[in-house]
Amino acid sequence: MSPLPPETFKLWVSEDGDVTFVYDDDVADALAPLGQARTVRAGHVEPLDRGGWGVKLETGQTAGPFPTRREGLAAEARLLDANMGVYL
Repeated sequence: MSPLPPETFKLWVSEDGDVTFVYDDDVADALAPLGQARTVRAGHVEPLDRGGWGVKLETGQTAGPFPTRREGLAAEARLLDANMGVYL
């Protein structure tokens, strides 16, 4: 039986049929029957020297500081969602 993906996630499907999404193990497992996957880094969340957590997308866009890593990860997900067209 296939694992169930998170309750809410977005998929971007190109005209060629390529599927892009913010990585999640459950979503990746659920989509595995579609074929070979390619994973690329789109951003990261790291501790900042001045305190807190910062987000940096591979496009150079940054956000933060955030008081917790959890808030940084949430901000990274929002930024990726808003900018996904850059990665397609």
